[in-house]
Amino acid sequence: MRNLGLITILAATFVAGCTSKDTDKISTDASGMAKSASETVSGLTLASKVDTALHLRKDIDASTLHLSAKDGVVTISGTVKSVAEKNAVNAVATSTTGVEKVIDTDVKFVTSTPPK
Repeated sequence: MRNLGLITILAATFVAGCTSKDTDKISTDASGMAKSASETVSGLTLASKVDTALHLRKDIDASTLHLSAKDGVVTISGTVKSVAEKNAVNAVATSTTGVEKVIDTDVKFVTSTPPK
C-alpha cells in the first residue's frame, strides 16, 4: 500500500512537470500503442482460427506449417508433402471467416524417403 502511494506521488510530480505538448505526445503514443496491440491481437486470433481449421483436417499435417496474419492477410510458411496438400491448405485458409488474402509462397514441398 505504501508503494502505491509513492508511485501516485511520483506520477503526479511527473505529470505536473509536463507541458501540454508533452501531454499530447504521451496521449498520441498511448493511442498508437493501443491500436498496435489491438491489431496484433486481431492477427493472432485470425491465425489461430486458420490453424485450428487446418488441424481439424486429416489430409493436412498442420504441425509443419507456420501462420501469421495481419489486416485479413494470412501468410503461411512451412512444408507439405504434395500439391494436393498445398491446395487443401490454401482452400482451408481462404474459406476461413475474416481471411481476405492468403500468401503461401513460402510453403515448400518435401518428400519422405524411406530409411535404408
